[in-house]
Amino acid sequence: MEKYYRAIDNDSFETFLKKKRKDIEWQQDYIKMILGLNLAVLGLDSGWNILNSVGIKANTIDKAVQKIRGKITNYELKKSQKPVDNKEVQDFYEMWAGVRKLGYTIDDDIKLVAWIGVLKSIKKEHERQNSKK
Repeated sequence: MEKYYRAIDNDSFETFLKKKRKDIEWQQDYIKMILGLNLAVLGLDSGWNILNSVGIKANTIDKAVQKIRGKITNYELKKSQKPVDNKEVQDFYEMWAGVRKLGYTIDDDIKLVAWIGVLKSIKKEHERQNSKK
């Protein structure tokens, strides 16, 4: 996947990595919240310290649960919203059809390396045509 994105659209790959990092950070915070809550339920101060480290400031278990649920809901809402400025991801077959419309003959069992080559060739041709204008 990295090889494909770096060859075709490096900015797209960087965006992918940024999203992946945020997802991993969220997963870490989620695990900390659950761990902290479980320790707090057991009566251990370390549980409250862990909850504080992820921004859950509460003095009762019920309030901690409520704040954790709020964080989960906020995360899910942010995750479900589509960024307005992001390009819509095309699937392979849509791109394949577009490339064929441009006059390229492409087998449907094309290898990834060959596909990258075709897309690079089209991109260079497009840039060359734009530079002539």
